[in-house]
Amino acid sequence: MEHLSDLKETARRAFYWSSFNPDKAGDRTLAGHESELQSDLEGIPETEKERYIENYRKYFIKWLTAHSNCASSAVTGGSGFNVRRNEKSNNREQSAYGEFIEWRERALNAIAKKVEDEILCVGDESFHCPHCGKVYNDEKYCNRIDRNKWGYTRVYCSCGKPFNVTVNFAGEMTIFFTHKQMMEKYKQKQVLINTMRGDEQIGLYDDNPKNHGYER
Repeated sequence: MEHLSDLKETARRAFYWSSFNPDKAGDRTLAGHESELQSDLEGIPETEKERYIENYRKYFIKWLTAHSNCASSAVTGGSGFNVRRNEKSNNREQSAYGEFIEWRERALNAIAKKVEDEILCVGDESFHCPHCGKVYNDEKYCNRIDRNKWGYTRVYCSCGKPFNVTVNFAGEMTIFFTHKQMMEKYKQKQVLINTMRGDEQIGLYDDNPKNHGYER
C-alpha cells in the first residue's frame, strides 16, 4: 500500500524552480521516501503505524513546501535572480529537512524502546517445573511477566522449590535460573560428588565395573 502517492503534484511543485525536469525529480523523491516509509513500517507494531504515517507525511510535506521556494539560477535564468532571498529559502528548506530527519530518528528510537520494553506472550504459554515436572498453563504468569520491569516472574511450585519464568524471543514461556540459583545447584552437586568420593574411600561406593563383575 502506498502512503505518499497523493503527493505527486506537491512533489512536482517542490522542484519546479530548481530542476529542468520537475516531474522526474518529484517522482524520484516520492519513490525514495515511499520506499523509506515502507521499510520503517516493517519494524513498527500495528498500533503505532497510523500515527507514524501521519507524522511522516506531515514532516515530508513541510519539507516539500519549503523546497518549492528554492530556485536555481540555471533553471530560472540569471537575470533578476534574488540571491539573498534564495539563500533564505535554502536555509528554511535545510531546516525543514533537518527537522524531518530528527523527528524520524526520535520516533524510530522511541518505538524500538517501547517494543523492547514490552514482553509479548505470543507463543506457547505452558511450562513445567524444572524440579518436579508439574505443568503450568495459566495466562496469569504471562501477565505477571509483562508487569515486571525485569521481564520475569518467580513461580513457587507445590513441590516446595521455586523457579523463574520469562519469555524468549519466540514469545514462548521458558525457565531460567539466576546466578544465585546456579551457584546453589553447583554447591549441591559438589556436595553430592564429595559424598560419593567419601563413600568410595570407605568402600560404600565403587564405580569400577571390574569390582562388580561387569567386565567381559
